Amino acid sequence: MLNIARDAARYDIYWANTFFSEADRIYNECCVARLRDAGYDVFMPQETTTNALTEPTALDIFRTDTAALLDSRCVIACIDQESIDPGVACEIGLAYAFGLPIVSLCTDLRQFRKGRFRLYRNPYVVGLLERTCAIQTSLDAVIALLPTVAGVHTLDDGTVSHFDAFASSYDGLVDDLETWQSPAVNWDVLLDQHCLLEKRSILEVGCGTGRLARALHKRRAHLDYTGYDPALRMIEEARARLPEWADRFLGEQCAVERRAAVKPFDVGLAFFMLHDVANRREFLSWLAGCLSDRASLVIVDLSLMDLPRATQALRKELGRPALVVDCRLSLGTLLDVCTASGFNLGTCQVLPQSVTFPDSDALDRYFGGFGIYSGHDLPLGLREGAVCENREQIRRITGEWSFPYTDRREYLACTFLKGGSS
Repeated sequence: MLNIARDAARYDIYWANTFFSEADRIYNECCVARLRDAGYDVFMPQETTTNALTEPTALDIFRTDTAALLDSRCVIACIDQESIDPGVACEIGLAYAFGLPIVSLCTDLRQFRKGRFRLYRNPYVVGLLERTCAIQTSLDAVIALLPTVAGVHTLDDGTVSHFDAFASSYDGLVDDLETWQSPAVNWDVLLDQHCLLEKRSILEVGCGTGRLARALHKRRAHLDYTGYDPALRMIEEARARLPEWADRFLGEQCAVERRAAVKPFDVGLAFFMLHDVANRREFLSWLAGCLSDRASLVIVDLSLMDLPRATQALRKELGRPALVVDCRLSLGTLLDVCTASGFNLGTCQVLPQSVTFPDSDALDRYFGGFGIYSGHDLPLGLREGAVCENREQIRRITGEWSFPYTDRREYLACTFLKGGSS
């Protein structure tokens, strides 16, 4: 039920709280019952066979509870004890290290007092908890927060709103980025290698402002092309910049489906958009339904080796989890999701480049324009909805870097065949 990346997890929630007194056990049971009534699958350590033993070993307790924690999609940590329970603190640390969202609950009245009777909490643990979200003071607040617990952005959610705001400046940044990168990618050659554009109808998903469409129109104005993007301001920009094809840019999936029902497309293009899709299998299955039999699908996207120096340095300085969701693609991930969606691999290339940002303002433009501060693209474990805070922290770190700053870029460029093989 939680909209986060660990869809294969066994449990929705790991309930972390001490359970050694009868009062604690009753409280845990009441809270977990409410969570289960709300539709969540909850792991509660006091219910396990291991913890019910009169003489469980420390290693058995650790193995049982840790396995369940790592098989959960988020952790609710109750910190209502006189001092934060050491077992709960350890569970919090493990959850953070493995990139699990943590929602903390403190109902103790002393937190609202001032002076000598104020509730003390270890500031290191509190700082960790506040990295995920503010400490909640009631179970009602926790339950209300759960559906929006941090997770992977989707093509039709946070990413869309970001690129809607970014539409007017998108082309300018991409133009600059191409001057910062070397060697330059020859998109004409790449397209000719992967599909025979002269003979086929094309559907481009994630068409943005129509940069690729304008390049295609310049070469082959007669081309049967359709572009789709759910960011409506991007579509408006595409229509304004290529009025000859204005009616070919669509902002709704149902409009694409109507065209495909009349004549399925022979080529699908997905350039630098699949990493923004949460449910890739569902999306690619939808795309396959819009393509003709034996159609080609060309995917170009960010690999796991995109900006490795910057990613490593920022993760270290920001104190982010060891494991977080990485939306970028490996060839194995791409093969798995495409095969499950009805495609088979035809050809694949790795396109390595270097990129040199001339100054800190250029790097800031890149991070802002492509949504790094919003939690997109790079696996930095940034808190969503905290763009200003994230930007301030990252700017403070990158302000100490030497410029020009050079890093590595790496793209995957693959052709898949619908229902066939090369």
